[in-house]
Amino acid sequence: MNIAFDATSISSISSSGRGIGKYATRILDKLIESLGENDKLYLLSYSIKHSKIIQEKYPNIEARVIYLGAEVFNDYYSFMYGDLRKKGGASLELFLISNEIDVFFSPWHSGIPYNLFKYIDKHICKTKFVLTVHDMIPYVFPNIYLVNTVNKKLLDEAKEMLHYVDCVITISESAKADIIKYAEIHEEKIKVIYEAGEVLEYEKDEKESFFVKDSEKYILYTGGDDWRKNIKGLIEAYNLCDKDIKENYKLVIVCKLHNRVQYDEIIFKYNLI
Repeated sequence: MNIAFDATSISSISSSGRGIGKYATRILDKLIESLGENDKLYLLSYSIKHSKIIQEKYPNIEARVIYLGAEVFNDYYSFMYGDLRKKGGASLELFLISNEIDVFFSPWHSGIPYNLFKYIDKHICKTKFVLTVHDMIPYVFPNIYLVNTVNKKLLDEAKEMLHYVDCVITISESAKADIIKYAEIHEEKIKVIYEAGEVLEYEKDEKESFFVKDSEKYILYTGGDDWRKNIKGLIEAYNLCDKDIKENYKLVIVCKLHNRVQYDEIIFKYNLI
């Protein structure tokens, strides 16, 4: 089997250290482990810079660039408009056909653009397209995410392209229901594959932590502090817990905070220090 893997999220500064980058990395590592003797894997990106980073991380796997036009290297989103899309579609189609790719997989909508797919002639290109859609949050909260007309256009085009793919992977039954509702995708096309936690082992730091001792129990949140993560709601929910729970379990939030003051206000309001 010949497989093309959109590895842009592994090399992009904006995604490689986030959940999407880790998700893509874990899938890719497992995919490499499962390759048979006659299987061929290509790691794709849309720029030479990204391709070099990918090749350094995976020196034994062939990295390729899908040429989308010179303008896209300076401004990715400029690609979303005009004739560049047709050129990019032709470039992707040529790669898929010439390398007899059986499956193209993308774990992220901001890698190789989805809006190339409608320019690929499926009568001559037999590749099956598989994408992961983690959620439909922009459409669940349109007043937050769709007020910008440019952003809305990009998301609408990404949503439209889901009709051109063969299989959509998502991470929960709730996300599946949202995809059916907002993208009007047939249920049979969507496969739910739950994400799993990663078990990591660390050596204990000799320095004592300033917020929790070894003997203490705690509730841990780690991730981003985006609006949709609802850290404020988490703190308020913790405040509503029974007294014995709060006395026996600390709430520990570990992430990069863009506006700590808003959380400090809630913490002091409920005297949770």
